[in-house]
Amino acid sequence: MKYKKTLFWEEKENTIEESKKYSSRTEFYKKSHGAYAVAKNNGWLDEMTWLNKRNVYKDKIDTVYLYNFKDLNAVYVGRTIYPETRDRQHRTRECDSVFKFAKENSVEIPPMEIVENGLTILEGVNKEKYWEKHYRELGFNMINKQPCGSLGLMCKGKWSKKKCFEEGKKYKTRSEFQKNASHAFHKSKEKGWLDEMTWFPTNRTHPNGYWRNKENFMEEAKKYKSKKELERNNLSAYMAGYRYGYFEDCTWFDNKPKLPYGYWKNKDNVIEEAKKYKSKIEFQKGNQSAYGAAIKYGWLDEMTWLNKNKVTTRGSLKNKEYIMSEARKYASKAELMRDNKSVYEAALRYNFINEMDWFDTQKPKRYWDVKENVINESKKYSSRSEFKIKGKGAYYAAHKHKWIDEMTWLNKNKIVDET
Repeated sequence: MKYKKTLFWEEKENTIEESKKYSSRTEFYKKSHGAYAVAKNNGWLDEMTWLNKRNVYKDKIDTVYLYNFKDLNAVYVGRTIYPETRDRQHRTRECDSVFKFAKENSVEIPPMEIVENGLTILEGVNKEKYWEKHYRELGFNMINKQPCGSLGLMCKGKWSKKKCFEEGKKYKTRSEFQKNASHAFHKSKEKGWLDEMTWFPTNRTHPNGYWRNKENFMEEAKKYKSKKELERNNLSAYMAGYRYGYFEDCTWFDNKPKLPYGYWKNKDNVIEEAKKYKSKIEFQKGNQSAYGAAIKYGWLDEMTWLNKNKVTTRGSLKNKEYIMSEARKYASKAELMRDNKSVYEAALRYNFINEMDWFDTQKPKRYWDVKENVINESKKYSSRSEFKIKGKGAYYAAHKHKWIDEMTWLNKNKIVDET
């Protein structure tokens, strides 16, 4: 592809000519972002009558995607109409949930997986909720800060002055308004309505670049005990702290000694931490950063004290009886692939997967929200650990609805051999 010079699109004729290749503003944006941006900034878009404006509710422009940190049993589910742009944001913005999770656990961000495409916005909302629920039921930890299923940026045109005021009245400060309803906040700021929202304290407003000054930031940060508290009360200062690296000097935020950068790249440190735990699951829950490093650098197999009873020989993975027995511990192919990859791959290699008919029986939606179904499932097991391993969906529902204590036939302390 030949890239145009910076000033090429500033020539109106060039931009007009480029725009005629497309039938909608969305297509123009996706396929010629530079020309689109110049047209928008110069107010030429309204003259391009051949470009249909996007109808966010009817056009099939939405995409549902996820980042699956398989080794850490964590997933991020999101929705966007610009996957490439959103992927770049997740990988480069230090305040982004995916970026922060990968950095904290010393792992690489996995490829973006597109799970749904060609959806309307409302279809996208429902599918995003569906995938979030799907992974929660599989026992994954959700990285998302906010619940899935909001309309977000793509429906920002809904914010009239009346609706912005209604939304703004839910919050006590501008920072709180910005954090919880960013699109309404920015619409209000753009239109100059913020000054009319007299219930917000005026003494918290500052000129542009105020938080870029380290002294101003440090003075504000000292009012709070943690990053979370600063984020909750002053989002602008919090974002500046990340952007300019000021948090390194906020030592009062740390309740425990801060580990030096690259600490978990040292094998001895990871081994020492792993010795505090009896199983891989316990290790993963106790210290995700160290566990992620053990996976990444291939040290986990050396930790023989973790899951001592779990023995798998190369010959076992050719034995049909062994593979079928192991696979029956899981409720779905996805769960088998995630938790016992070697058995899953062996089942595929020798074509045993098609004989695992228990995977084909899909539970109807909200099946485990019915107490009777969960109770019946739990009676197949003799301990809570066995129930968790072999009936994960029902087990997590039992905890969610607080039915687990009624299951007196489940021995709390019994350790189950996972083999």
